[in-house]
Amino acid sequence: MRLATAAFISAAEGSWDAANKCWKGPTSRYSGDISKTQSGKTCQKWSLDVPHVPKHRPADPEHNHCRNPDLDLAGPWCYTTDPETRWEYCNIDSCDDQESYVVWTNFDSDNQSSHLVKVHANPEVVRNQTDTSGSFSVHAITMSNSTETKSEFWALGADYNNKRIYWTDYRAQQIGMYDWENSETREGLYKGMAHGIENLAVDWVTGNVYWTDSDYKWIMVADKDFNHFNAVYKAADDPNGPPYGLAIHSTKQYIFWSTYKIMGAKILRADLTADGMDATKFKTITSFPTVHDVTGLTVDYSDDRLYWTDFLGSAAVVSSSDLDGNNVVQHFHRTGSVFWGVDTFDHYLYVTDIYPKFMNEEHLKDAANEQKSFRYSLSGRPRSVTVYSPYSTPIEDVPVNPCAEDAYGLQGGCEHICIPSKPPSGATKNRTCMCSIGYTLKKPQQVGCYADFQKAPFLVFADIDHGLIFQMAMNDSLSSEQLEKHEYNVIPSELTDEIHALCVDQSTQTLFYADKTKKILVSKRQSEPEKIVAENIIALSCAIDPLGKNIFIVESETRNIQVISYRSQDIQLVKTVVDIAASSEVDTQNTQNVALDLERKRVCWTDPTLTENKGRIECANFDGSDRKEIFNELNWPQGVKFEKFNLLFTEALSGIVYEIKLSKIDTISSEKGLSGQELQNIALDENDSSVTMYNISAAMPRVKQFQMDVETFGDYIYYADLKHNAVERINRKVFKETGKLDRPQQYGPGEFFSIASLHIVTDELSDKYDSKCDECDDSKLCLLVRNEDGSNGYKCECPDNSDLGVDGACLAGTTKEYSIINCPAATIVSADKCRLVADYAIEYPSIESDGVVESPENFEWNFYSRFSGGDRDAFTFSDSKADKVLQLKQGRTVIVLEGTKNEGADEVRCSWSVDVSVATCDWTNIFLPADVEPFQSSCQPTGSFVMPGEKEPSGQLINLRCKDEAKRIQPYLNGVKFQDVEDKSASLRSLTTSSDLSECENREDLGGEGIVAKECKVTRGGSDLPMKSMLYECKPDAEDNKFVHPFSHLVEGDITFKCEIPASPPRGLPATPTEDNNEDVTPKSMDTDAEKTADSPKKKSFAGLIIFFVVLLVAVVGFILYKRMKNEYGGFSVRNLV
Repeated sequence: MRLATAAFISAAEGSWDAANKCWKGPTSRYSGDISKTQSGKTCQKWSLDVPHVPKHRPADPEHNHCRNPDLDLAGPWCYTTDPETRWEYCNIDSCDDQESYVVWTNFDSDNQSSHLVKVHANPEVVRNQTDTSGSFSVHAITMSNSTETKSEFWALGADYNNKRIYWTDYRAQQIGMYDWENSETREGLYKGMAHGIENLAVDWVTGNVYWTDSDYKWIMVADKDFNHFNAVYKAADDPNGPPYGLAIHSTKQYIFWSTYKIMGAKILRADLTADGMDATKFKTITSFPTVHDVTGLTVDYSDDRLYWTDFLGSAAVVSSSDLDGNNVVQHFHRTGSVFWGVDTFDHYLYVTDIYPKFMNEEHLKDAANEQKSFRYSLSGRPRSVTVYSPYSTPIEDVPVNPCAEDAYGLQGGCEHICIPSKPPSGATKNRTCMCSIGYTLKKPQQVGCYADFQKAPFLVFADIDHGLIFQMAMNDSLSSEQLEKHEYNVIPSELTDEIHALCVDQSTQTLFYADKTKKILVSKRQSEPEKIVAENIIALSCAIDPLGKNIFIVESETRNIQVISYRSQDIQLVKTVVDIAASSEVDTQNTQNVALDLERKRVCWTDPTLTENKGRIECANFDGSDRKEIFNELNWPQGVKFEKFNLLFTEALSGIVYEIKLSKIDTISSEKGLSGQELQNIALDENDSSVTMYNISAAMPRVKQFQMDVETFGDYIYYADLKHNAVERINRKVFKETGKLDRPQQYGPGEFFSIASLHIVTDELSDKYDSKCDECDDSKLCLLVRNEDGSNGYKCECPDNSDLGVDGACLAGTTKEYSIINCPAATIVSADKCRLVADYAIEYPSIESDGVVESPENFEWNFYSRFSGGDRDAFTFSDSKADKVLQLKQGRTVIVLEGTKNEGADEVRCSWSVDVSVATCDWTNIFLPADVEPFQSSCQPTGSFVMPGEKEPSGQLINLRCKDEAKRIQPYLNGVKFQDVEDKSASLRSLTTSSDLSECENREDLGGEGIVAKECKVTRGGSDLPMKSMLYECKPDAEDNKFVHPFSHLVEGDITFKCEIPASPPRGLPATPTEDNNEDVTPKSMDTDAEKTADSPKKKSFAGLIIFFVVLLVAVVGFILYKRMKNEYGGFSVRNLV
């Protein structure tokens, strides 16, 4: 990969530090009056031709001062007045600069790790640090430290004023920050759907951070600490398309962004003000065909120009314009490159090239302004680049910060976010306050923010990635368009940081919610302050029994069903009523959501098992007795709720909501529940109305569904759709009357991340507390039961870790209690590419007793694992206590840890589940002509080949050829040869159609469809049609997890393949962009010293050389490229990562 650097003379000047006698900034812009060389020779006047005829002249040639007109990284020089010495370097010292660095994201595909890497922003400094082999060291300032979650840093933004680098993690879906002064990294400033973030930019005047999100189609802003954030522009209805590239001009208060759609790309500009983001005030800077796919934007304050990188499909360019879109200049054009990030330092332009190609040299038309390029050869894949330097912002004409902190620490006096504004005539305030998502500005001052609580009935839900609770009023009178823009508000919490579970006591409209980081359970009524109900609790989901004043939760670590009493605030009572792992009949423990049948005193829960068609729903009495499975063989059951006469649950992967009458559930035997197929058969039986199936996927074909939770109100069923980031609803009354399910309606905007708990609070208030529970003293929980006559009964139960004393009260256990303090939580792991199993390491546990860590050496340990439906596999730790690494196949494996001490008198035990996801493709579904055969595959050892089968792992590349060696594979589109199809030839540049997989060990996509890493020795031979060989690739994210051929992403239509003897070379196709046939011009940065001794003749065309290069031996070509790379100014390679 390459970090390309361009340099050009700009109008801005450096400065001389008289005190230190050195030049500030790169010496290539030296403008002082030194006119002696290092050896003491007098410089020749640049405008003269005697005694030497200059090859290079500066823009101001009427002097003899040292200059650097050809951007020589060794520093300024001049022609001498000595006829025997044509030119020499001058002795110009650079001031020591320890604050200017270029930082870029670097992704290592081998170990799936990501770094932020820095090197000095001045290439002259880098040159001085480069060894004789042309290599230098770079420094990693931070790296991804999660081994469970794959990470890839994506976008970057530098804020020198606040000494910060902001970054986004594409895979972990978050924004983080690197504190430059303290060398500290803060993760999770903004979490959730950060997957769609394309670019970051910082307004260094206010400190606000902006980013574009192509998934949510908005531009967001946050204060510098990310305490508050909101959208400044929502492009959902914008015909220009979603935003991608982003740049801020802080002094002029401009925001620039790019949009993308086929033959409709644009770069837009707006005022960086609260009212400037009105779409009617946008200015189009440039549009297609001037730009095609703008990936990066940046502003250069030295010349007030906007620079951008543009991907053309088969090439990439770097261009610029003034701030109004005039005077567009194309600086670089490179066939086969994918330019991505761009930023400026002084008169240098840094560009990342994520495809490993060299940079071309370009010249400006003005001979006085010379432009050249060189490269940094990197190990890994760069993406975004930013410059951290005091010189990145102008020294003069710096605007006053209208959002400076006041005496109360508020940004511009605003409670949440301060946005610059252009005040109307006569006004003095030049800022506008904005509230965070879900808050409303207080009137009349409009500086504070408040949450506008809704009255019942209202919809309330927890967004677990936001970590917040949101509320929307119920309103059936809104049109479909109004529904999608239905306003919502936050229910603020002072006690929690990251809300995960939410449930409601409908009788009192009390909300209960759990914070998974603080491990607390909190209650709140609208007019009352928050209260902590329980501590040291991690609840995955919850449901309320208002009769017994109990909260049923799914405990996050064990996935057991526990009951927490809230009858008394003075004592915390917790009891495990269902031990999921303890049942010999149940080999999974992935309990998700819980619901209560208050009439029958039953608790039910969903268990998706994370395996298709293996999910189940189970139920038990409130005290845990009479546990039975009521439904099985479900496709990922998720949300579950009870109505008075019905049970509803979502089958998330199928996109189906089931409604089952409770009377039907009463008839289900305890031996075997109903399967998913049986439920469907009953639903389709016109004579049986006990099961209703709402097939949402059928109502929304070709749209993926994943229903998390479900609720009902009136004629509608409401559900949270994880794929659409919104709440949606369907009209079940119309469906039952007509048999037709209308397309679901979106209820509220699609601006949420991960809605896990969904409830509707009605205005029916009543005190449903059962006074029989008063018979249970404060040391016991009251668990209601249903008597045989249908009346309510109760049981007084002691909480966990206590026994019934002689006086009838529950007493805490007197024996010493041991506990495992690091029992792993249920986790999900994925098999690596080319593997059908996943490695899982079990760490040796730690034990605690009364706050003191006990040595595990004092315990005897036994482990056993059990795969879903399989036998127990027992094993023990070795004496060395080394970690145990298991190889797990796809599905769920339950791992149980047991430790005993004192001959079994003391025991500790914990269990957890590991769900393994193995992405595979089915080769048997591929239809190929009889005369085509596979002959190579990337996931097999070198020199071996086995015919692909039904289960091939992700990353598998299968190479095919014609059985007749004289023939080639010819693709047809709707019966026409692919190369003859109009407007398809340019697309062939991005194809991967042929390869040599004999040494393929690792592969990675490089951002473009079909582009494969050179480690696999895969060539981009798309123009060579018909083809000698063709690759099929296992892409698990494709439809039905199929192998895909290289033409599938280019066109729609019937593509077939035939083996034919090639008649002639293909017609009308451009040459494939390889390193052998690019029309490279030796950059001036590669000029040798000797080249300054004579005038440069006009460069000749390389047309004749292309033919010559084709017939050269590979070793000769490699030698030439090596020599070019190691030339004194040609480029540098990373020697080491420090």
